[in-house]
Amino acid sequence: VPEPEIVVGQNALLLTDRLSYRPNENIEFTITNNNGDTMIYFNLCTSTIEEQVDGVWREALMTAPPGGPFSCFRNLIGIRPGTSTTGYTHIWIPVNQAEKYRARSRVQFGTGRAYFPIVSNSFQIEK
Repeated sequence: VPEPEIVVGQNALLLTDRLSYRPNENIEFTITNNNGDTMIYFNLCTSTIEEQVDGVWREALMTAPPGGPFSCFRNLIGIRPGTSTTGYTHIWIPVNQAEKYRARSRVQFGTGRAYFPIVSNSFQIEK
């Protein structure tokens, strides 16, 4: 059974700083905790870039160094209710030219609880 997806605008919000990027640029992304009274936690090790091809989202194949396109921290980053945190990742060269791209990560509501997926707005990667 797939995990329920936390949709943009509920509980947690993942947004990129722009709607279009060129290969080898950095993306600034912001995660906002809209959950009224609970800390959320995330770890960039669980983050990926997805591509949309023929209307279906899948993990994007990128030319990236070992470990994937996101810089990876081993610790959880906590976000207090009503606040945000900003991070950066590098856009590597897509193997395929997709219709759209988005970031996917996972957040944890409180410590020691299950993780739930969160996805960003969609964006373009120019040729």
